[in-house]
Amino acid sequence: DAAKDAAKRKEDAEAAKKALKVLDAEKLKASALEMLGAFAVCVLIIHGGLAQKVAIAISLVNLLIGKVEAVVEFPDHQDLGAWTGLFLRMALYAVILPMTFLSSSLALAMTAAAC
Repeated sequence: DAAKDAAKRKEDAEAAKKALKVLDAEKLKASALEMLGAFAVCVLIIHGGLAQKVAIAISLVNLLIGKVEAVVEFPDHQDLGAWTGLFLRMALYAVILPMTFLSSSLALAMTAAAC
């Protein structure tokens, strides 16, 4: 039973790798950033405070991603480096965006300190 589970897990991992290699991570990242930019512009027109917080979060993520990628390693997944970078960026956004909404002054101070 354990051998079947291990074989199934390995087969699923190979299928996931194959599917992720077909998709282009750079194009996905570029389109997501363009959509986020368009959304920020729309929100800026509607309400300036939210757009300011999103801009602070984007700048903080862009400053921190290099530092986080230097610390976090995925030794068995070098062939999926673009995807792991994308997942790390998404994780940073998941942490930094709510922090920015709760305390934008802290996020702004962290952005200034990271420069």
